[in-house]
Amino acid sequence: MSQLAKTILSAAQALPVNSRFGVRPPSTQALIAAISSGNGEVVLLTREIFLTSGRSRVLQLGHRTVELKHGNSWQLLLGKRPAGMAVRALSWLGPEQAPSALKILQTKLSPTKWEALWAARAALPSWMARAVSEAGVFFDQGTSVGREMVKISFVKEALYAGM
Repeated sequence: MSQLAKTILSAAQALPVNSRFGVRPPSTQALIAAISSGNGEVVLLTREIFLTSGRSRVLQLGHRTVELKHGNSWQLLLGKRPAGMAVRALSWLGPEQAPSALKILQTKLSPTKWEALWAARAALPSWMARAVSEAGVFFDQGTSVGREMVKISFVKEALYAGM
């Protein structure tokens, strides 16, 4: 099978599924099977881990183990939104890689999603808040939205410094 055919097959496996209950994302198993068969990549599920505001616990679902780990409030602050996913990714990457990751995030997040990340700085660990602050000043300055973001960021910094 050609590489193009494998890519198309893999992409088809990742499409939403229509069921009698409505549209849903494909199952994890179907997606992993598509990745594995598409390019020969070996993918193994070791365990599923989810962050929770409740207590940590382990659930056994047949042969699957699902772990619910108590997360810090800052990890859960922005929930499932793109800014929340960015916070958890930055946490995983750590302080050394955060500045380069934020440059990429600036190109991927819309201004309103970037503003949500920017607004959450006070609740973030100090290294992450500092990295977001430094990156926020440089957000797409070439556009009118970017210039407004720069103005807003300086006004906010001035207000917070005055308190």
